[in-house]
Amino acid sequence: MKKDVINLPNGWVAASLNEVSLSITDGSHNPPQKQETGVPMLSAQNIENGRIKFDKVRYISKKDFAIENERTKVQTGDVLITTVATIGRVAVVTEKIKKSFALQRSVSVIKPLINSKYLMYCCQSPLFQKLLSINSKGTAQKGVYLNTLRSLTIPIPPKNEQERIAIKIEELFSELDYSIENLKLAQDQLKIYRQVILKQAFEGKITKNWREENNPEPAKKLLKTIQKQCQTRYKKDLKDWSSAIKKWAINGKKGKKPSKPRVPTELHSVDGVDTKIYGVFPKTWELTRLGALMTNHSVDIVDGPFGSNLKTSDFKKHGVPVIKIQNIERGKFIDKNINFVTLEKAKELKRHSFRSGD
Repeated sequence: MKKDVINLPNGWVAASLNEVSLSITDGSHNPPQKQETGVPMLSAQNIENGRIKFDKVRYISKKDFAIENERTKVQTGDVLITTVATIGRVAVVTEKIKKSFALQRSVSVIKPLINSKYLMYCCQSPLFQKLLSINSKGTAQKGVYLNTLRSLTIPIPPKNEQERIAIKIEELFSELDYSIENLKLAQDQLKIYRQVILKQAFEGKITKNWREENNPEPAKKLLKTIQKQCQTRYKKDLKDWSSAIKKWAINGKKGKKPSKPRVPTELHSVDGVDTKIYGVFPKTWELTRLGALMTNHSVDIVDGPFGSNLKTSDFKKHGVPVIKIQNIERGKFIDKNINFVTLEKAKELKRHSFRSGD
């Protein structure tokens, strides 16, 4: 296995874990009966991000702990590594951990003869994690056998350098954590700033100078034009509906009865709306309902198909794409994990289709 460690600095050597450890063993293969209280028995879920967590633990009696502890004898300075199912999480047993605990099989304990923190960070390195992945066995639940773990190779620098490496890693990780916190704070501030911009935009504040310079046409005139378009479209739809009803009656009222087109929403039908929530906007602006701005009132605002209209069994690997919630982000479509339906199915769902500009 020593061939896996290459290009070592002068003074470094490659060695197996077994060569630099007093012992390597795993936790209980036959955990005793759990108790409501007692001594914690940790599993892989209790080792995370270099820390040992004592929430959601199994408890065993003190008598059972005495038996289990003979196998592992965990103490300060030991390195714990998860070796079943969730493989490769590592933590050091520090002096801060005052309580005794036992281990389940999913956690192995290494009693190092080298710097404990150096070994922990070494086991977290991409090279070692790759070795764990390559050497894991099993079908339902993969694991790394103890003999395999003992044979895995790591680079060994001089003793003083091991300590220096561990200290430097902690310094850099601390700086990284600080940067992450600052980034999160900046992201939160950006979210607030984004909302401020949007609020100001729809109060007319960011176009105030433009209005003063260009003296735009009042929105009331635009709404009148839209209202005329709506009425024209409604009259046409009503005429088409009348013709369709006559044909339906002549054919003995077979099939689905044609739906009568809806009357266009009144532009200034804002009764019951609390206009205060919109703030104070410019005099040239108008407040109206969203539905009043749709010229085609038979298909103005439509939701996607649901229930029996679109089933999981309708989805195909190719065809007409179906847009879901996860495919829509802030102002853009995400082409990821797209489902498709056949052209025939898409024609059935024509009412739910969309086009450029929607």
